Amino acid sequence: SSADLVSYLYFYKMNASADRANDPDRDRFVMSKGHACPALYAALAMKGYFPEEELWQLRKFGGMLQGHPDMREIPGVDMSTGSLGQGISAACGIALAGKVDGRSVLAYSVTFKDVTYQGGVPDVSFDVSYINKVNGSDVPLAVPYTLLTQKITQAVDDIPEPKIILNSANYGGVAYIEKPFTLSTVATNTSEYADLENVSVRVELPSGITMAGGNSQVLIGEVGKKGTIKHNFNLIVTGVENGVTNLPVKIVYDFEAYVKGVRTTYSTEQTVAINIEQETKFEISKLDYMESITQGEENVISVYLINKGKTTVNNVTVEIECDMVNGPQTVFAGNILPGTEGLADVYFTVNDTGTATGKIIVTYEDTKGKQFTMEKAFNTEVMEAYYPTWDEPVIDMPMEEPQQGMPGWAWIVIVVAVAGAAAAAVVVIKKRKAKMMAEDEDEDI
Repeated sequence: SSADLVSYLYFYKMNASADRANDPDRDRFVMSKGHACPALYAALAMKGYFPEEELWQLRKFGGMLQGHPDMREIPGVDMSTGSLGQGISAACGIALAGKVDGRSVLAYSVTFKDVTYQGGVPDVSFDVSYINKVNGSDVPLAVPYTLLTQKITQAVDDIPEPKIILNSANYGGVAYIEKPFTLSTVATNTSEYADLENVSVRVELPSGITMAGGNSQVLIGEVGKKGTIKHNFNLIVTGVENGVTNLPVKIVYDFEAYVKGVRTTYSTEQTVAINIEQETKFEISKLDYMESITQGEENVISVYLINKGKTTVNNVTVEIECDMVNGPQTVFAGNILPGTEGLADVYFTVNDTGTATGKIIVTYEDTKGKQFTMEKAFNTEVMEAYYPTWDEPVIDMPMEEPQQGMPGWAWIVIVVAVAGAAAAAVVVIKKRKAKMMAEDEDEDI
């Protein structure tokens, strides 16, 4: 795309050669389109700046000739370039420096149409004057002073419309009914040309999901080129119909941008499927066991389970894990319906003494077959067992002599005598009382 221009300049027009590489009065060449440097390298090699064999090392490790011209490493290169459109600034600077120094220097720059503007001053002003040899004398051609201004503008016809793409929407993978959850969203402005203004994000919720807090629409403001948008929505699943396992939540981004010189309003949206489940509320309500047991005897721990959820808990197994019990002991407890309790008795034997520390491990599945595990610790004291042997001496216990005392007939006589005395006393008291009453009556008369 530039070989013809480079060939013409280096071999027919420019005052430049390898033997004048450091001559301050030589002409300069700036390859603004830096990645077109192979044409420049070929011209320099043919002009004797370096061996032509060096061209075979183009863009190779260790080679001098890389993908963009480097004035520090490559003989004959007058300016390091790469960013499109910057060469004209360098060429103007070289020409202006020559003019200040009073030198007759020409600086040539190769530029191209429809170059994307990548920074710098878009307005270029410079003087152009030139002379020609006519009959052996310098004769000015045209006007010696000319002011040219080139306005570099960005081509707008090929700019794609800006979009916001949802990169991620994270809510933990599962949303449980009647339990709040957070939907975290991350999105990106895909445009490398347009800044976005008045950006807002909102959620459109289906029946069964509502806001648990905050607003369903939030103003973000301005988002730069390739900028990121982050926001969290607090939601809650209020209920779903039987058989429904996911609900769609729509994320909508509204924004404005200047495109082709006109402010335009845009809207992009994406849908996130929220996986819905009924939370399993399954618990170990208590453990019932002896706090002190005997070594070598069979013991039992009663494990009480309760299902407080609204779905059946399936394939429940109960296992004891203890440092003094040989191997795990497992009991299958079956399925436990919602709102009911379950009981599993786990039998075990401890052969050592001391403090036995362990835990009860309960494994179960939800309605989708997903497995869960819960644990509860316990400890008990293990006492040494006592077993008597036949060769132990037998201790004879002395028999107590019966105590000497009164015979039984004597006790009977005493009792009868006491009863008779009591009866006689009663008769005497009654007679005295009757006599006293009679005397009282005589006094009244």
